[in-house]
Amino acid sequence: MSEQLRKAIEPKSDQLNADDFIAVPAVTVTIKEVDFVSGGNVLKTRITVEEFERYYMPCKGMTRIMTDAWGEDEQKWIGEKLVLYRDPNVKYAGETVGGIRISHMTGLDAERNEFEITQNRGSRKKHVVYRLQTELQPYSQEKFERLLPQWEAAINAGKMTHEEIIARAESVAIISDEQKERIRELGNQPTNEGT
Repeated sequence: MSEQLRKAIEPKSDQLNADDFIAVPAVTVTIKEVDFVSGGNVLKTRITVEEFERYYMPCKGMTRIMTDAWGEDEQKWIGEKLVLYRDPNVKYAGETVGGIRISHMTGLDAERNEFEITQNRGSRKKHVVYRLQTELQPYSQEKFERLLPQWEAAINAGKMTHEEIIARAESVAIISDEQKERIRELGNQPTNEGT
């Protein structure tokens, strides 16, 4: 894929969106700055993270979870870590569109934490968030093998480069040099030039 085509299909957004998480099941991010922006008549939380140039704009439910866990002074959130993932069942305006959810957080006392979040008007549901261990563990070979086809599909579709896959995967686990090399080989088909 040419660089021009890659730029033509990349999202025109300054924020992370659910489609960014299709090829990588989860990404660990570190909060660098928290501020607020006006979105029409709604004030939205905007989080700058160390790992991406684009913002994480959590929905109200995820913002409430961070407030419950870390307190009402958003400046104390700086340095905390989140694991973000794509939930394909998130609805917006009655349509299933997918969204970004939090699976793990630093700063939690209990290993497993249940939070009540609003699903839609008059309906609440439990959202479970686990305590994030700050020491990354190696990718198990079983999990790595399971993710390879998803990563290859993302590379072949031009959604991510090999190095982007490695960077995102390294944000949630330790990857061996051999595993990195296998990722770099994905989608690389030998050419028949000169035959």
